[in-house]
Amino acid sequence: MQTTAIMNGECSRTAPAESSVKVGVVIDGSSHVALPGERLLDLINRVCPKLSQVCYHPQLGPIQTCDTCLVEINGQLVRACATTVSNGMRLTTESSKAHAARQEAFDRILTNHMLYCTVCDNNNGNCTVHNTTKLLAIEHQ
Repeated sequence: MQTTAIMNGECSRTAPAESSVKVGVVIDGSSHVALPGERLLDLINRVCPKLSQVCYHPQLGPIQTCDTCLVEINGQLVRACATTVSNGMRLTTESSKAHAARQEAFDRILTNHMLYCTVCDNNNGNCTVHNTTKLLAIEHQ
């Protein structure tokens, strides 16, 4: 499995473990090698683009409740947490459709959140909600 280290905000990648079968996936125009059966969100996290994700944890698997990891494949929005890679898959995380859907999903979460993440002093860098607010560039709650 490939490992990613982040130093000074930069991603450093090492090659994935050798396997007899590889899967080619194109994310936002860049080609990547994936492992068969790998979840799309795990691949995205491994190659280091920033994609919001509130309910996903690799050890729990896809919970599919927050919709903050929506990406576009062939014009369709899909949850990256619940989609497994397939050879030749082409997706975009940067389309206006995917970005708007992620913001709408996160807005639904924020309506039930008691704190205002845009001005929260209670954040130590470990708050998923606060970090997602920043990642999605939400300025008003």
